[in-house]
Amino acid sequence: MADIAEKIMHARDMEMTLDSFARSGGIAPVRAYYISGEFHIVADGETLYSDEGHEYCLQCAEGLLRTALVHLSGDKRDEHRVSSTELHHEDTCKHCLICGALLDYALNDIGVASELDHYLMHPLSRDLRPGDAFHIARMLEAAPADRTVLRIARQALRQIPRVHRRN
Repeated sequence: MADIAEKIMHARDMEMTLDSFARSGGIAPVRAYYISGEFHIVADGETLYSDEGHEYCLQCAEGLLRTALVHLSGDKRDEHRVSSTELHHEDTCKHCLICGALLDYALNDIGVASELDHYLMHPLSRDLRPGDAFHIARMLEAAPADRTVLRIARQALRQIPRVHRRN
């Protein structure tokens, strides 16, 4: 039991180091938002569609809703508003559906398996990129005792460029 607790504490330390490197490299995930209610509008040759499963950054959610409201009747307008999401455990990393901004997320078991597949098929082979540091930290957060996750995280830590390493 102590061995597992020790692994988890070590994983948390690695996660914090990877997150710190990601932030220092400009990785700043933003909170995810959704638009309540569903709409599908075709106007001016453009299709506007959203349902509550779609997630956006705040600016894109507000912009999409503002554009959609122009095309909705008065009684339908009250059905839609922008709301922030809670942090969900996801099957994959999250990005705004419009601008591609990185949204804050946590992984579930399927998400960890998906990220593991990615990093096993595309191993880290040079200086660690801040984006990879962030995604590997999310794997550690979700699976702190998984041997393969720990191996990839240790490799990632070794590949943080020297100028960013703690002494």
